[in-house]
Amino acid sequence: MRANEKNQTLIYSSSQIIQMDLQDKCEKNNMDLLHESIHEAGLTLSEIKAWKKSLYRS
Repeated sequence: MRANEKNQTLIYSSSQIIQMDLQDKCEKNNMDLLHESIHEAGLTLSEIKAWKKSLYRS
């Protein structure tokens, strides 16, 4: 990457663009996995709470 002094536009090489695209995709996949894990943990927690309530009722 280099900056053109006249108009300060950034010029990226094709390998840098590919690398940035891969990084964006990895970050998106990581966020998707994180949200999925949080959702699954939430379901597990709600199942445990429901089980504990059923113990107290019996």
